[in-house]
Amino acid sequence: MADISLLKKIQLKDRLSVMRKAYDSEIKVVEAAVIKKVRIGFQYTKEILIDVVKAVEEMESFFKEKPNETHYVANIPDANANPKVNFNT
Repeated sequence: MADISLLKKIQLKDRLSVMRKAYDSEIKVVEAAVIKKVRIGFQYTKEILIDVVKAVEEMESFFKEKPNETHYVANIPDANANPKVNFNT
């Protein structure tokens, strides 16, 4: 292993920190744009909201009954993995 001076190590950490902050801010901008687009294009129906509440309640009861479990698998028959699905129909 090569020895790096303390000064050089601090400089590299500072440089990495600046790069990471810039990257994180870019990601936040992209995520915000996606969330805004999804909210505009997605119409919640009563049935969808009922299904979501039911799924969350089932998951919560599963983890209450089995607190040592780390994973939960659910069967969602009407789910579509296509992100281009138009929910406005």
